[in-house]
Amino acid sequence: MEFIKKHRLSIEHFLLFVLFPFSLALNFLIYIKLGLGLIALIYVVTISFKKSYFKSLKLKFNPTQKSAYFKRLGIKFLIIALLTSLITFIFYRESLFNPIQNNLPQYFIILGVYAFLSVVPQEFIYRKFYFQRYKTLFKSEKQLIVINTLVFCLGHLFFNNLLVLAITLIGGLIFSLSYLKYQSFKWICIEHSLYGLWLYTIGLGGLLGFPVN
Repeated sequence: MEFIKKHRLSIEHFLLFVLFPFSLALNFLIYIKLGLGLIALIYVVTISFKKSYFKSLKLKFNPTQKSAYFKRLGIKFLIIALLTSLITFIFYRESLFNPIQNNLPQYFIILGVYAFLSVVPQEFIYRKFYFQRYKTLFKSEKQLIVINTLVFCLGHLFFNNLLVLAITLIGGLIFSLSYLKYQSFKWICIEHSLYGLWLYTIGLGGLLGFPVN
């Protein structure tokens, strides 16, 4: 019985996190892609309600962990900010800080829209849902982190850009490690938002689907 359950989960995992992202990268009608996306979303939401994944979301943060968390976050953000600033300056100099300079009202609107309509669903699906539903498929936590990082990267395959894949590969690893260490949905969403909004601010938002005009 346990073998059958794992086999079904493996098929589900492949369909949702491997085959579906690859299909979005193919050249066919956008309406079909949207339809497939809607079906996948409905399935995830249905399973999440059935398994009470929404109810078990951990939004609070252990006060004793805050100091260590913010130190780590500060160091990671500084490294990422320096590297992405250098990449933007060398390869996309004309886009450097364009969102702030060109349309400041739009910039602030996008800050909120991105955090709630992009980051929260991504982190629920790729962290909360993924870890809780598929952790039994992996022999070790390291294996879980590696595969989760890879499928998060695959989820951005439709952008058809190597830099985006590199960014999401690194980001996926950071988010996986942070979520497993602190087990806080609230704080992983904040961390993801911070990095994503920095990329938008620095001028790399166009590569990730942000409005740039």
